[in-house]
Amino acid sequence: MSISIDILKNMLVKSEEVKGIFNSYISRLGFSSDEQSKKWAESVMAVYFASRNITSFNRDYGSSKMKKVEGIMIHSTGCPGMSAEEFIDRYYRAYYVDRDDNISSHAVIDCSGKIYHILPWTDMATHSGGGYYDSYISVVLCEPEAVSSDSTNEEVDRVFNSAVELSALLCIIYGLEPMSRNYTRDYNVLIGHNEAHNAVNKNLGFKDPVEYWQMMNRNHSMDNLRSGVVSKMNELGSSVESAAARLMSLVGDLD
Repeated sequence: MSISIDILKNMLVKSEEVKGIFNSYISRLGFSSDEQSKKWAESVMAVYFASRNITSFNRDYGSSKMKKVEGIMIHSTGCPGMSAEEFIDRYYRAYYVDRDDNISSHAVIDCSGKIYHILPWTDMATHSGGGYYDSYISVVLCEPEAVSSDSTNEEVDRVFNSAVELSALLCIIYGLEPMSRNYTRDYNVLIGHNEAHNAVNKNLGFKDPVEYWQMMNRNHSMDNLRSGVVSKMNELGSSVESAAARLMSLVGDLD
């Protein structure tokens, strides 16, 4: 299925300002009217991203494009009880304003399960060492209060399930195989922050997101997440356009 760029603009863009952002984004990526469905899907998401006016939430916005999306890395905040919006405000928008260093990600998943998309998926994010910046999408999971109870357990599971669905949608859109290895780098395609740093340097000591799941006595692991993504992909089907539409319906707006 192909769809013209003018139809996309008419469907999704309401103002001249956002139309300008859309055209600039398309021009920057070198899209043309006969690109394949994967790039159409990315265009749709770019319009939706631009129309929500959240580019100021991430210092990496527009700085560099990935060479190619080769995988997804899962992190957790390390801040039990902090909401996604508070985490974004404190660490992505305000905390680093007057500093020379940087930290960023593509998405943060709230304890409610809501997904906050804060950087275009193909922009490079400063989220991990070891050469992941130029090819891995970064997803950060919020951590409910570190007290085991029915309500917090539900929140942990809700975040995990949202991570499974988001990862599945991104795998469909970017043609990724979640159970495979990236043999160019010898990393998993879908990888935890802890696994990534173990692959590069076992002494760095990063343990997220697995350490939090273990602390909360939840039966979650990166292996479970990967197998869940495979199941979700089978459930969703292979349509890139449908995956992009579903993804847009999941992401939430920031105040």
